[in-house]
Amino acid sequence: MSDFIPMPDNFNDIKEPAPVADGFYALRVVSAKLKENKTKNGEVMFRIDIENTDNPDCPTIFHNLIMPNQDTKPFTALMMKRFCLAFDVNPSEIDPAGSCFQGAETNCKLKYVAKDEEGGYPAKNELVLPELG
Repeated sequence: MSDFIPMPDNFNDIKEPAPVADGFYALRVVSAKLKENKTKNGEVMFRIDIENTDNPDCPTIFHNLIMPNQDTKPFTALMMKRFCLAFDVNPSEIDPAGSCFQGAETNCKLKYVAKDEEGGYPAKNELVLPELG
């Protein structure tokens, strides 16, 4: 290797992240960004990036969280409530910067989603929020 850019000692061991099997994992929000586009009902949404702290080789889990408004369908508001309860986020503290989400943690279920050969999307994990109880 060239001395121009020193590579890490383990460079040859680096591999693609691998999604985990269905199950419950310790999760932490690493970032929340307000998306520029809105839903057809005018709702704003955050793109939430979540890491699996139980398995550092797992790729980042991306979750879109829609902020309810007066025209929101009940299911959208329900999903927002589930997320806030699971990650212990106070909905009244949500701001455009998404700072209330940063570092929020939970133990939650992830679902394995196989690679989409037709669309070219890699295998991934999706967040499964617990039902209210």
